[in-house]
Amino acid sequence: MGRLVNAVQQEQTRLATLNARVANLEPLNGTVQAMQVETRAVAERISMVEQGQQTVHRGVGSLATHSASALTELKTLTGSLTEATACMRAELEQTKNDLTALRSSTHSKGAAGENILEMVFAKLPPAWQVILTRMVS
Repeated sequence: MGRLVNAVQQEQTRLATLNARVANLEPLNGTVQAMQVETRAVAERISMVEQGQQTVHRGVGSLATHSASALTELKTLTGSLTEATACMRAELEQTKNDLTALRSSTHSKGAAGENILEMVFAKLPPAWQVILTRMVS
């Protein structure tokens, strides 16, 4: 029976030691739970950041596509503008040449017209020539 009492005392000592250890673990249990809550919050934030990154990535891809399209359109417009400018220059040059020709033609036709009028006036009676000369002057 002495052995039995000894065994019970040893078990009580072990039990007390275990109770002390469990008492030390209980605050750790609360800490672990708090860390689990914080870990979930961090995981949610990471998920939100990843979603934001995906949205930004899609936006950048879309922007790149639109930029390439706009650049192509700009090149096309630039080419069209260059063609239109070249055509306008050619037409302006032709107009300039036509005006130069018209001026020289007008001058020679005007001189010829004056000569014709002088010949017609010469055939009119002298009194009429005086009147017409005053009207023209």
